[in-house]
Amino acid sequence: MGSGIFVNQGTVSVTGGQLDLVGGTLSNGSTIGSSGPGLVQLASGTLTASGTVNVQNFVLAGGTVTGNQTFAGSLTWTGADFNSANTTTINSGSVLTIASAADHNFQSHTLINQGTVNWTAGNLRDGSSGSINNQGTWNDTSSGYQVNSAYGGGTTFVNSGTYTKSTVGSTTTMTVPLTNTGTINVTGGTFALTNSFTNTGMLSLSTGTSLTSTSALTFGAGSLWRGDGAVTASALAN
Repeated sequence: MGSGIFVNQGTVSVTGGQLDLVGGTLSNGSTIGSSGPGLVQLASGTLTASGTVNVQNFVLAGGTVTGNQTFAGSLTWTGADFNSANTTTINSGSVLTIASAADHNFQSHTLINQGTVNWTAGNLRDGSSGSINNQGTWNDTSSGYQVNSAYGGGTTFVNSGTYTKSTVGSTTTMTVPLTNTGTINVTGGTFALTNSFTNTGMLSLSTGTSLTSTSALTFGAGSLWRGDGAVTASALAN
């Protein structure tokens, strides 16, 4: 479907076959997605989404997503870019799946999760003061990927919900400043920090897991640390 031609103010439902979008507009209150064997995806071009957009198995495979929007429903992010100074919110009760080994770029962008994020693969590449704010549930089952500031400094990851890293034998690397006021559970593998870590919440390390830091770790007043995992850092203060 041609770039800039598609404008959805109602409902698009694909029950069979495949619909590839080449840009377009998703308006507040609109619905788009697929059921059964159908597939609808952003393939290329620029898609402007505004307000609350209802999604069902909608795939962001290519192109660029812009605008300030809240996605409600089920969404999969495999290859599109969010390189704009806007905000994307995953609504409460909704699910974002981050899949494929491709880089997932969101330069200058803010991602707020109030539902569930299932991060299965792919580096998350930000910069230019972009941020991730997890207020809900973040399930990290990726293997060997990282959150990094590929586009420059200013990136932050703030967890006020529950972040769980669970893949045994793998390492997730945070190269950006991490602030935790919620709960971080490491139940498998290694959680590696190469930037600052501010913790006033709960950090739980299961047996056989590890937390590594290239700088000193400071646990603030009111924070908790539990479990039998290993901690490696240049210094540790409470």
